[in-house]
Amino acid sequence: MSTTVTMNEAGLVQLPDAVRKLLKLVGPASLELEVQDDSIRLRPQAPVTESARLVRNQRGRLVIAGGPELDNDAVVQAIKADRGDRDEGMLAFRDGNA
Repeated sequence: MSTTVTMNEAGLVQLPDAVRKLLKLVGPASLELEVQDDSIRLRPQAPVTESARLVRNQRGRLVIAGGPELDNDAVVQAIKADRGDRDEGMLAFRDGNA
């Protein structure tokens, strides 16, 4: 795939949606930049896998971007597990065992 992008005065370049979707990139993401002769090459720093997940803040809520779609039961199970972990941590802190 080849496309033309524009760089602004600050040196910022926006990757087109089609490129981000093709590489399964969700921002923010770290890219490795390599200059070779008169070319620039960008590569995702870590291999992007189908199961890669990224937690990000979206309108004040933490959401998981990427990875397989979760059904309602899996989401409820994950929330309960997270709450249980937090409760254990807070009790340990209160009891001086943290």
